[in-house]
Amino acid sequence: MDRVLIVASWDWVLYNFRLPLAAALVKAGYEVILVCPQGIYVERIRARGYRVELWPLSRRSTNPLREMRAVWRLRSLYARLMPAIAHHFCLKPNFYGSLAALTLGPRKPAVINTFTGLGFLFSRHPLAGFLRACMMPVLRPSLLQKSNWTIFQNGSDRENFLKAALALPLTSRVIAGSGVNVTHFREKIRGRQSGTSQVPVIFTAARLLWDKGISEIVQAAEILRRRGVGVEFWIAGAVDAGNLAAIPQATIALWEQQGSVQFLGHREDIRELLEKADIALLASEHEGLPRFLLEAAACGLPLIGTDIPGCRMIVRDGLNGMLVPIKSPDAIAGAVTALLSDPARMRRYAAASRQIAEIEYSEETIMAEYLNLYAAIGLQREIPRGAPVH
Repeated sequence: MDRVLIVASWDWVLYNFRLPLAAALVKAGYEVILVCPQGIYVERIRARGYRVELWPLSRRSTNPLREMRAVWRLRSLYARLMPAIAHHFCLKPNFYGSLAALTLGPRKPAVINTFTGLGFLFSRHPLAGFLRACMMPVLRPSLLQKSNWTIFQNGSDRENFLKAALALPLTSRVIAGSGVNVTHFREKIRGRQSGTSQVPVIFTAARLLWDKGISEIVQAAEILRRRGVGVEFWIAGAVDAGNLAAIPQATIALWEQQGSVQFLGHREDIRELLEKADIALLASEHEGLPRFLLEAAACGLPLIGTDIPGCRMIVRDGLNGMLVPIKSPDAIAGAVTALLSDPARMRRYAAASRQIAEIEYSEETIMAEYLNLYAAIGLQREIPRGAPVH
């Protein structure tokens, strides 16, 4: 039985996004171990029946010595567990895991690096540019090993990596997200669209980061309030202290006092909140393929998203939603107004959203793509050394 390590920099990521992959791999006959730093979700993962190995890591740290210790600890973990495949999620595991595997020489596992979005390191922040300049010369050789596969959630991210010589054409591909459980997130007929008088709800679920467009949503809500538009904005999500783009809690408190947006904090009842919403909104500056919009589409909601590659994969402008420029509160306010003024259009968009989720992004469809990749890696590992790989 081949052993697979699923590695992330945050137990929250494993618990919320990677358990369907773990379940699919176990069903396919793999032994699965999840690897992450200690956190509040570790015991929940273990309660689901999965083995968890702890990897000490600070998501926010940029201290070179501390980061090299993290690489060495991951290398020691790989040397002890001897996996056939190490599947990395999040930036630090992708980079550090590739480097750790490379140092094992002939005992190294096959590596899958999955970039669910390019995140802070590839943003325009000055610190991000400095970190890239320091890190890429060291990391590039480990990323470009022929036994490594690089997975992206949209084609634009893949093209950017190919141009920067951070991935190989033959061992990189696009797998569109982690899928959505279209049975759990189900379509619902909404009363407001049928002509009732309830106040419409614009709902966002995202970590409270600057690059998630939270500030722009607050400004759009203020614009609509000044115009006298009766609408509620809900944002579910917590301040992510481990991320360098985290919005200070004091800023969130100030926005709450203004009263244009209801901050709901971290919530685990996203489906129920989506069922109460009329429009799903995501104003991010960059995304791989946003899970929130997939869940909203499965619930049969019209969508508003920023005009970026990840959002364009699920928000089809004029078919199931509207695309707006990044950093544009006026455009968000305009899109909300346009949709709310046309209930028939909202119903069309809602139906199209559900159809897109069912046909293109069901969990079964996406897990099948991952299992095909694992099967291809298994065949490649069985080919005698020196034989051609087709």
